[in-house]
Amino acid sequence: MKFNALKSNIIRYGPKCTDFNIKLHVDSISIPCVNRVKYLGVYLMSAKSFKFCLHEPKKNFFKPPTSPAEIAFSASTK
Repeated sequence: MKFNALKSNIIRYGPKCTDFNIKLHVDSISIPCVNRVKYLGVYLMSAKSFKFCLHEPKKNFFKPPTSPAEIAFSASTK
């Protein structure tokens, strides 16, 4: 398995969760330290303990259809 450093992020948990001064390089590519990262559709949040956010998935699930294909699909399933 090949590690893709361009698609990777660092997220911190614990008492030093607000310290973003981490320098990590893989294959001379710097990996950024972020305060939230999307994993399997859920946002993991940097905090003193494990925390995640379901606001974005809920918002996208309950939004009304906007494209004609989405409207046709929702009409055909009723």
